[in-house]
Amino acid sequence: MTDKNPTQIVRDSNIELLRIICMLFIICGHIIMVHKYENTFDSSWYINQVIRPFCTVSVNIFILITGYFGLKLKYKKLLTLNGMVTFYSVGFLIISIILGIHTLTFSKDWMQLLPVVTKQYWFITIYFILCLISPFLNILIEHLNKKSYKNLLITMFLAFVIIPTLGFITNFPSITEDSGYGIINFIFLYLTGRYIRLYNPVVGNFCKSWYLLGYFISMMACGLFQICYSKLLGFSFDALLSYDTIFVFFGAICLFQFFKSMHYSSRRINLLAAPCLAVYVLHMNPLFYSYFFKEILRVNLYTDCPYIAFLLVAPTLIYISSFIIEQCRIKLFHFMKMIVK
Repeated sequence: MTDKNPTQIVRDSNIELLRIICMLFIICGHIIMVHKYENTFDSSWYINQVIRPFCTVSVNIFILITGYFGLKLKYKKLLTLNGMVTFYSVGFLIISIILGIHTLTFSKDWMQLLPVVTKQYWFITIYFILCLISPFLNILIEHLNKKSYKNLLITMFLAFVIIPTLGFITNFPSITEDSGYGIINFIFLYLTGRYIRLYNPVVGNFCKSWYLLGYFISMMACGLFQICYSKLLGFSFDALLSYDTIFVFFGAICLFQFFKSMHYSSRRINLLAAPCLAVYVLHMNPLFYSYFFKEILRVNLYTDCPYIAFLLVAPTLIYISSFIIEQCRIKLFHFMKMIVK
């Protein structure tokens, strides 16, 4: 695909740092989801409503980054990713059986051999689909002028962000009814990221600090709205934490733009960011996920201030541990290739 901007873009460490932060946010969000809360309006509930919005932007940012740099379909890379996912999927199946936390059931466990196709990890599966259709999206982008491209994004924004947001608040079904977990939201975010890459839209003399402020305002507004709306309804309301709401969308755009405006290089950051998807797969295995958080980390034992401290420390430890495991897997695969040769 011919790029409309001839300037060569190098993936600086600022974007790699953002990927690391987003994965830490994802882990934090998953801990909150497992921990849950005893009663609506208790301390754990408030932590959920206040902290989780700041974490929810992460998936959208990953796809914005993908769109910003663009996708070029390479089957070898997809096969490598599939190999990593399958290795951990089968590995956790064996570990789960050995530990006695899972009983082998052939009618279901065969899916662990094809984790991408059977959607054992929803993000990986939808990302694969995005990669496969990316050549067609790139052709569309190449043939759209700026005005038409902008109108397309506005139309998608109204249909797949504004309407879902209103739907969650007033309780009517959205167009996609997938809370942003499907391919439509991924396509929209990919196109948005690509638009930012090609045309670098800036509103006025926007200082990068304003982007960071916009992120905090969006997330705080989301949390505050949900707290007030929950009190009005008399039960917990957290639907605005879906990936296709205006709060999450603008929060993701602002945080992405903030990091995009920074420029620095660090080999260590680039190295640490490389296994982000492996970190996701390692801590989200469907057979081991609940056991890991509830029995090994015992997240439900923490409340109040110790719970907040745990949310600040645990994601980093999980990320580092996953990084080490993934490095060992890479060396193992390299060793096996050397033997085969």
